[in-house]
Amino acid sequence: MLTTFTLGELASRVGGKVVGDPALPIAGVRPLDQAEAEHLSFYHNRRYLEAAQATRAGALLVADPAPFPGRVLLVCGEPYAALGEILRLLHPAVPPPPGVHPSAVVAASAVLGAGVSIAPCAVIAAGVT
Repeated sequence: MLTTFTLGELASRVGGKVVGDPALPIAGVRPLDQAEAEHLSFYHNRRYLEAAQATRAGALLVADPAPFPGRVLLVCGEPYAALGEILRLLHPAVPPPPGVHPSAVVAASAVLGAGVSIAPCAVIAAGVT
């Protein structure tokens, strides 16, 4: 399922400020060289200034808007923290399916809870509850 937020919604979630269109839909986060119009990308190192200025990203997450006149920006004082929260919003973790993988070893006396997921090659010892 694709999760989409407007840039304004993302800004409100991370305490940022939008420069440009707050209604811009953002459907994901991508690196500067892979981003398209529906993506947010991240800039926080002068080493990548040229790539950030050339990116096709719909918006950039930045601490300093000065190098990007005319661009749509999400400006945050703590861009790394904001990026982490935005990644959790746009790319939520998918829980593993319940069940025991065929390569897992589970002791006969182990008690497994309802809906538990036992990963490949896991070992569940005797007496585990």
